[in-house]
Amino acid sequence: MSGGPMTPEDFEKWKAFYGDIITTSFSQGAAYTNLVLGAGYAGAFVVWSNTRSDMSDRTAAWTAILLGVSLVAFVTFTVVQMIAMAVWQFRLASKLEGLQPVEYMTRYQAEAAQQQRESAWLRKLWAVTAIIAILAGTGAASILLYTFIAKLLDP
Repeated sequence: MSGGPMTPEDFEKWKAFYGDIITTSFSQGAAYTNLVLGAGYAGAFVVWSNTRSDMSDRTAAWTAILLGVSLVAFVTFTVVQMIAMAVWQFRLASKLEGLQPVEYMTRYQAEAAQQQRESAWLRKLWAVTAIIAILAGTGAASILLYTFIAKLLDP
């Protein structure tokens, strides 16, 4: 790609290059988040399986409720986000199809700005979901750690 006007071939290369960067960045970020959260939930269930016999039925029930609320909140948000992103991607693809480079960039920028405005609800939902998932997960982890430490210290 030179400093002059972009040829149709250069434009297609540019679209593919930047599309790959965006896709890869999003995928890696999502994969890392899912890995950390998956490991956290798996660890909590491992600790629970090792301490369940030392818990009262009520303590076990609270642990299950808190872990369940945390997990359901996160999974529900992830599904809602996936649907919202898919809808935006399909809408964007249909609006950009067949456009020439200048019109493509102008339309893309307008659609990206529109998506930012429309996704404000998703950012608010994430804040609420994160608070619920973190508080419930931390509550469950606190119960589990207390039970585990008490088990270790009890002769």
